[in-house]
Amino acid sequence: MYKLFLDTNVLLDFLISQREGHQFAQQIIEMTVNDEVAGCISPVSLLNIFYILRKQKTEQERKDIIESFIEILDIVPVDYDILQLGLFAPVKDYKDGIQYICAKKANADFIVSSDKEFENHNLDMKIISPEGFVRMQS
Repeated sequence: MYKLFLDTNVLLDFLISQREGHQFAQQIIEMTVNDEVAGCISPVSLLNIFYILRKQKTEQERKDIIESFIEILDIVPVDYDILQLGLFAPVKDYKDGIQYICAKKANADFIVSSDKEFENHNLDMKIISPEGFVRMQS
């Protein structure tokens, strides 16, 4: 079974049906719920989602969303070492650095992200789009 580290944008694609990657993100979340893949995220993603959805969802709706993700996905703890290593990760964005280090700590097989910038880095971990992963499973 593959272990997937899901970037924040994949969760947003799942939650917002108007987003381009919604269909593929939905399939990945379904695979996770059905125990076909193991999914994990960093707490950074949960904080970002709670903040980003503040204009579309009530506080209770956002809490319910966070709770459902906590129930179906493993949360990779962020500690001092991850915060330090994220500063020096071979990516341009610090948030992506944290995500990358969390994925490594979780021993993920793939980072699933629709962030094209993330995909452009030469990392020692496979980065794949949600569409690419779904098609790979077909």
